[in-house]
Amino acid sequence: MHKIPPKTLLLLLYFFVGAAVQIAYLPGDLLNTRYDLSLDQKKQDIFGYPYQFAKKCTALVSTPHAAKLITDRETNESEFMIIQRILSYFLYPKIDLRVSPAYKPIEAYVIYEKKDPLTHVPPDYEIVYFDKKYQNILAIKKDALHAPGSN
Repeated sequence: MHKIPPKTLLLLLYFFVGAAVQIAYLPGDLLNTRYDLSLDQKKQDIFGYPYQFAKKCTALVSTPHAAKLITDRETNESEFMIIQRILSYFLYPKIDLRVSPAYKPIEAYVIYEKKDPLTHVPPDYEIVYFDKKYQNILAIKKDALHAPGSN
């Protein structure tokens, strides 16, 4: 009987574990590759509420604005880091959460998962979108909102 070298055993173990992990993810992958779903429906399934919030916000804004995210969540918490990246990705280019105030003045606030969000809207800002169920707000500076070429 031939003895199987340890490196070969490790390689086979690595292969089978990888295959098992891929099989475990297969049902979710199949759901997201269904042909009867639109791309928008697939994004909603994958990214959930943050995508829906971003989509509603961008639909109401016609010109780009530099924005700041205001939240009670820990921004270095891994779960919220994902939410923050989803918001940044789907709000861009109309609402840019990644811009530094040193390069462009902040013209909008995205108030997300913040207790008493209405108290955090400055008086010179107008609420463009308010999700009453989740208490999330998009507020834009009035002079930027009513500038020529904007909404």
